[in-house]
Amino acid sequence: DSLMERIQKRGMPRVLTTKLIESIQNEDTLKDEMQVREIARAIRELECCTSIDINFDPEYSAYTLELEYELNGVIMHRSINWDYLTGPLFAKVNEAYEKLKEYPHPPYSVKVGKEVITIENKKELVSYLFEKIKKALYIQRYKGLGEMNPEQLWETTMDPRNRTLLKVNINDFFESETIFDTLMGSDSTKRKEFILENALNVKNLDI
Repeated sequence: DSLMERIQKRGMPRVLTTKLIESIQNEDTLKDEMQVREIARAIRELECCTSIDINFDPEYSAYTLELEYELNGVIMHRSINWDYLTGPLFAKVNEAYEKLKEYPHPPYSVKVGKEVITIENKKELVSYLFEKIKKALYIQRYKGLGEMNPEQLWETTMDPRNRTLLKVNINDFFESETIFDTLMGSDSTKRKEFILENALNVKNLDI
């Protein structure tokens, strides 16, 4: 749900994103003109777009959907093309949608001890499970390791039974220098652009 909200903040209505995810399996769908025309027809039925055009992109030998719609009083233009469908944000939403399809239709029954709770929709189910998980966690936040007490430092970082040590090899000095300069250099604009571009690709994030 948070991914859908993020896409909407970037100018794509939720109802339109949902229809695209339901209609497009992957970027290869854009190579089939009949499928693209069927997707355009389905979007027209939503009555959320003021204009829908289909163009051909010779670079990828695929079709693109050029959409025009109004969002919060502003006329928006969006190209549903090869680059958009292979981007990290759409891929994440599509992955989440596929996982949700594995679950049965609501309502859901959740057994907690001897008690059985009925939950009416997926959004409430996710919220309920998150709250239950939070109660089992002990979360503290520090600016750095120096703020921890010795016992906390040992438990979270120094205990050989829990810690993970990774060896870092620098195979390409110039590439490594570029990475360090981007992430730790004085140019904050370059660092911000890098973070925005790669935020959804990160796998192991120390928070």
